[in-house]
Amino acid sequence: MAVQRHVNSQTDFSSGEPNIEIKRSDENPLHKAGARQVRNYRILHTNQLNIRPGRRLLFLQDARTDEVEVQAGVFFRLSFTNGGGLVIRDGTGMVVATQPDATYLWREETLRYIVWTSVKRGSTGTDVVVCFTAQKPQILAYNGTTWSFHPFAFQTDSAGNALVPFYRFADPGVTMNPSGVTGTVTVVFSAPFLTAAHVGSQFRYASRRLIVSAVTNATTATMVVIDRLPGEQAITLGVAPSGEFDINVGDVVLGTKSGCEGIALSVSGSTLVVQIINNILSGFEAGEAITTPSTHNSVSARAAPNTDPAGISVWEEQMISSARGWPQSCFFDQNRLGFCDLPEIQSAILWSWISLPYNFDAGGNSGAVPTADFAIAELVPGRRRVLYVVPGPESSEFVFTDRSLYYIPINSTAPLKPGSVEFKILTSDGCAQVQPRVMEDLIIYVVTGFISVNAVLAPGAYYRPYQVTGLSHWHNHLVKDPVCLAVPTGDFQYDERYFYVLNSDGTIAVAKVDIEGGAVKGVPGWVGWSGTGLVDWISVIGGRILFSVHYENPSVATVEQLDADLFLDQGITVNALPIAMAAPAGKGPLWYIPSSTVSLMDNGYRMMGDYDIDADGFLIPQNIGGEDLTRSDLIAGRPYTAIFEPFVPAVQPGQDQSQRVRKRRLSRVAIYVKDSTGFVFQRIFAGPVRPGGPALGDVMLERRVPAWNQGDDATLPPPLREQTYSMRPLGRENDPRVTIVKDTPGPLQILEVATQVSV
Repeated sequence: MAVQRHVNSQTDFSSGEPNIEIKRSDENPLHKAGARQVRNYRILHTNQLNIRPGRRLLFLQDARTDEVEVQAGVFFRLSFTNGGGLVIRDGTGMVVATQPDATYLWREETLRYIVWTSVKRGSTGTDVVVCFTAQKPQILAYNGTTWSFHPFAFQTDSAGNALVPFYRFADPGVTMNPSGVTGTVTVVFSAPFLTAAHVGSQFRYASRRLIVSAVTNATTATMVVIDRLPGEQAITLGVAPSGEFDINVGDVVLGTKSGCEGIALSVSGSTLVVQIINNILSGFEAGEAITTPSTHNSVSARAAPNTDPAGISVWEEQMISSARGWPQSCFFDQNRLGFCDLPEIQSAILWSWISLPYNFDAGGNSGAVPTADFAIAELVPGRRRVLYVVPGPESSEFVFTDRSLYYIPINSTAPLKPGSVEFKILTSDGCAQVQPRVMEDLIIYVVTGFISVNAVLAPGAYYRPYQVTGLSHWHNHLVKDPVCLAVPTGDFQYDERYFYVLNSDGTIAVAKVDIEGGAVKGVPGWVGWSGTGLVDWISVIGGRILFSVHYENPSVATVEQLDADLFLDQGITVNALPIAMAAPAGKGPLWYIPSSTVSLMDNGYRMMGDYDIDADGFLIPQNIGGEDLTRSDLIAGRPYTAIFEPFVPAVQPGQDQSQRVRKRRLSRVAIYVKDSTGFVFQRIFAGPVRPGGPALGDVMLERRVPAWNQGDDATLPPPLREQTYSMRPLGRENDPRVTIVKDTPGPLQILEVATQVSV
């Protein structure tokens, strides 16, 4: 019987590295366009693979670095340090402002929870508002020339009183009773809830404000009246309140002419005593009609309101404060500063006044009539924790909570204003505490559980303008407890569209996305990136991608920028150091990694191998052919290894040859490459495991394709070869495996892989 052979040719690698479970699903489109391993490659528009870019060293810095644009084309780098400090650098990497460690509360393990937004002030000024757990928001203020730092402070009115939002925290029946209507008063509550942290907080009694100056105990405080408080008023009714005209204690009474509103405190004969609860301090007028929820009447006579307010439950306290906690998330949209993720009101969202980002007066303090410009305070339906609010496609805002997603329609006919906020649910799947990012018409976010990535789409349907779709269901093994998302929003060095998921283990999952008509076309292709350094943070502004990385041996923390012209990480031009990396007096160009080893390249992509560095940071010459350590294009850095392992399809169905039940032999594997500077074929042990035998993944056979062939001049860059290379693995296995390993720095594109399999 003739041996049946099957040759498979793969030129499409667009699905990247799907989950290993599909390795026997030969007919699955992701199997046909994917591979068992794709590490440190990027997927091209043509669906081929190219070695991933290296990273250029910008400056030394630990922890987390973001970039902010303060004016058109003017950028600064914000570095949040592991110890609770802050460093601000200009575009050259030079430090322009700092805050020492322990100034703020964040630390290495909590840096991911910092949320910041920028607010423009005039033509040159920008404020960066920084929110973090259990800390008052901090303001990094840029005036067009210099930076300054101060805690968040509410805008004040003409009398110097903060314009704050209010909320009722106490139980409904708890009353508040001031001892007077002006000046310093003693305020007694009917149930305990005051703490020392309330000093400085505002309360609002019947729509009028007071500020706490001292706390005596859990029920009693001394307060200073900001707005004269309303008093009690006795009025004589035109009809005795009985029968159909009966008025009960606690009823709300409204004057139809004066507009005065009060709460019924007592009824005796025709005399009704009310506590005024709105801004009509003069009270009810004689001769006017009044209404209650159940009846109507009239005022035949009145007494002037007195100065002894009653204990009533119509009161609120400052919504965000030292007593009630500070927002842990912020955003800026519709010319309003917004806050959410409030510790004690997790379902709340606050928006400032339009064009007044620190004015959060949402209730018309001091008798002002609310307008469309006023601040807004809203609660998301249900007991949800609002983690993030994201300005999205078509002006709408998207609300990401721990248990559901909503959008707030905003357009020319329904602008964002008090009373207009409507929460429309998108999905009952929640969001993880990883800040979502916008990518063209998508919003990308991590789903609760930290194991998958979804996107909000805007396909343009009239009745369902937004939809949610999964992006990583076929690649979830690459998503490992994500720390942050980074999404380029413009072309930089290539025009493919990728987004980056930083995992907690320091590796990166990179997805290539094709967007068409507001939707994702097909299934995104995912690959894994890693290196000798562990990535702590990724940030993007436009198309520029920054990586905060830490390395061991020697220990050093750096900020690096993705650079398609480099084939090393931590890459630096040895003889033309960046300004921020200038060597100290008497030190060499690699002063930051003394007594260690570095890889060198020159002339673009000529590999020179590993070089030792002395204790002062100077390279130790090896005197090899073509060595010139003074070259202007000499690059030092850290190499990384790229791995490609194809799926090996089974012999196809047909006449019985025991195709799916016998071990398979991978007779030959061939790879067609472009711009190749050498790589290694490896046959990998795939089992079965036996005592004393090799372990799964051990290399059983290796063939190196060199960068230089015999006769090539090794003092010049290796020729960029375009040809087919092949290998004949040995043995039969149920799951034969072979890898292509790029373990030396330099270019490599994979255009086609062919496998010949027999049974």
